[in-house]
Amino acid sequence: MSRQGVSTPSAAREEQEQSAPYLVSIKQDQEKTETTPVRPAALDMVVFGVTAVIAIGFVIWSFVSTARLACVSDDALSGIMEYLGWWSVSVSPW
Repeated sequence: MSRQGVSTPSAAREEQEQSAPYLVSIKQDQEKTETTPVRPAALDMVVFGVTAVIAIGFVIWSFVSTARLACVSDDALSGIMEYLGWWSVSVSPW
């Protein structure tokens, strides 16, 4: 406030900044958001490529050797249930 009891705009701004500093940071964040361009989400080509190769390989394997895929899948399921069945039971909600 000035000497006559009338506050100047700069004095009012300083008083507001001192009483509520979080308002200044919110205002600065809003200004940054308004001026910063939003970049669309990028696709990680390495992860996508590796996953695509595995999925396509599995599909090709299912066409080429159905019996062998069934045998390997059955063995994998049996091994998981034998050695990790306790974990499945312990985390199940029922």
